[in-house]
Amino acid sequence: LTVSGRHADQVVTEGDRSYGTPAIMLGKRTQSLQEIPQSVSVVTRQLLDDRAITSLGEAMEITPGITVQDTNSYERAYYSRGYKIENIQFDGVPTQSGSGFLTQPDMAIYDHVEVLRGPAGLYNGAGEPGGTVNLVRKRPTADFAVSGKVSAGSWNNYRGEFDVGGPLNESGSV
Repeated sequence: LTVSGRHADQVVTEGDRSYGTPAIMLGKRTQSLQEIPQSVSVVTRQLLDDRAITSLGEAMEITPGITVQDTNSYERAYYSRGYKIENIQFDGVPTQSGSGFLTQPDMAIYDHVEVLRGPAGLYNGAGEPGGTVNLVRKRPTADFAVSGKVSAGSWNNYRGEFDVGGPLNESGSV
């Protein structure tokens, strides 16, 4: 398995200007897409930036095979193959929250979103038939980097993002 990016054991899509990735971090280890016998979609950092996607709900709306339903005025549910996706993971670690978020996670801190459609029992022990969503956080950069974005829209919708990364000491070990 060869994974491009800053860390050999982690999948990083930020900065590679690609809409695809050779591997995902779903489960206990990094796996190539060829090793997974189910449908997997990855929404990369480049796609999130190009489409100005700021919430998980917006990312799920563009994911193939996923239906997004507003269950009430605050909550959204995600469906795959007719089943509700109950398994939400952060960096491959399952949570107990289910797919009903009262507030949608902001995509500014995530590198990419991995969506596995179908049962995920092979990857996290217990699997619902709908699938799994894995939110992968951004990783530290080897070199100093700064980026920022500002946007404004209708209905007094203003947004600002500021991202700084790099080593904390001269040797780069921290």
